[in-house]
Amino acid sequence: MKTLVIISLVVMLIITILFLAKNIKRPLVPLPDPCQKGVSVKMAINSFHLRTCVIRPVLKDLDLWSPVAENLLLGTAAQESHMGTYLDQADPTIEGPAFGIFQIEVKTHDDIWENYLAYNEDYARVVRRYSLPTFSYSQLAGNLYYATAIARIHYRRVKEPLPNDPTNVKALANYWKTHFNTPLGRGTVEEFESNYRRFVNL
Repeated sequence: MKTLVIISLVVMLIITILFLAKNIKRPLVPLPDPCQKGVSVKMAINSFHLRTCVIRPVLKDLDLWSPVAENLLLGTAAQESHMGTYLDQADPTIEGPAFGIFQIEVKTHDDIWENYLAYNEDYARVVRRYSLPTFSYSQLAGNLYYATAIARIHYRRVKEPLPNDPTNVKALANYWKTHFNTPLGRGTVEEFESNYRRFVNL
């Protein structure tokens, strides 16, 4: 009698184990963490939105708007950061660091404040409105209005007039190469033209 009871209990235990093994849900395998695994999802800012929501209003607020200036900044963002894909300098071998959609270097940012905006209060007053109280370069990565204002002031310092034709991409590219990337930079006119066609919707 005892043997029969033991056998029955063993059989019931086996059945229970098999049932649980079949029906208990296995834990989900977590998806890879892009930050930890170094996975990069490339995303660009919509160029029309950047044009109409950020660049145009900021340039008009500075009283430095023109179709040429607008397209020049769009082209600069397309070339420097692939229209916002990179907010920190993508190539660590290049002297920097540089931040934001225009990839402005820290020393350039600071020089604009110390040697230009300090003596041009009308522009400085507008730029301050877009800035946190510190006027720090760290805002270049996350504050589109501030980065745009600084980039436009950078071009404003140049003595050479902007190109005449806003649709002449080669002229915009040459101006960018000479006055933003400079002859010492690694960027090329051909790259600018290619990235302009890729990211900017005329």
